[in-house]
Amino acid sequence: MVKAFPLSLALLVAAAAAAPAQLRVASPDGRNVVLVDTHEGKLYYLVQRDGRPLLTPSLL
Repeated sequence: MVKAFPLSLALLVAAAAAAPAQLRVASPDGRNVVLVDTHEGKLYYLVQRDGRPLLTPSLL
């Protein structure tokens, strides 16, 4: 599981870089959400749980 995280993050970053729109990945129960977006050419992510921010937009 721990080894899969860097690969998952790399795939998420690659997908976000290729996609013009925001990328949203949710846990199976939908309570945890990671959003990846670009702003002024920079890649940002944020994490939410139950719709509330756990991590504010941060640079990747």
